[in-house]
Amino acid sequence: MARIWLVPVVAGITIGLGGCGKTAAPGQTAGAAASAPAALRHPCDVVTVQDAERVFGPGAHLVRSETECGVEPAPAELSKRGTITLKIEPVTDSWESGKQMMMQSDETSKQVSGVGDDAFTFMRGLIAKKGKAQISAIGSGYHDDKTREDALRYLGAKLAAGI
Repeated sequence: MARIWLVPVVAGITIGLGGCGKTAAPGQTAGAAASAPAALRHPCDVVTVQDAERVFGPGAHLVRSETECGVEPAPAELSKRGTITLKIEPVTDSWESGKQMMMQSDETSKQVSGVGDDAFTFMRGLIAKKGKAQISAIGSGYHDDKTREDALRYLGAKLAAGI
C-alpha cells in the first residue's frame, strides 16, 4: 500500500528542522532572518535530467518550483513509479536534537553512510546534512521500498556533492 499521506508529514517536519533556531537581527523580521542565508543552490541546479532518467528511466524529467525540485518519471509511469521531491535549505543548531527526535519517532529510521556529513532515513525519505546545508529527498507513491531507498540515496548523494 502506498503511503502518500506521509509526504506532507515528512515535508513539514523537515521544514521545521531546517527552520529552527532562526532569530531576527535588530530591525529585521523573523521571516527575513529565516531567509537571509540564501546562498544555497536550488536542487534543480544540482541534479540533471540524466540523473532523473537514471532513477526513473527514459522520459523522466525535473519539475522546478520556488524552493523544491520534483523528479518525476515519464507521465505514463507516474502512477506506477511515484515521485521524489528534493530540497536544500540552511541547517540549524538544532540538527542533532531534531535528528534524534525524528529517528526515535520512526522505528524504521536508520543512519545512512556515504551521503553528506550525516544522513538518516525518516518515514519515506532521506534527510542529510552537508556543511551548512540540510538536504531532503522525499519519495511518494513508491511500491518498491528497495528501489525507493536506492533512488533517494543516489539523489541525496548528488545533492551533497553539488553543494
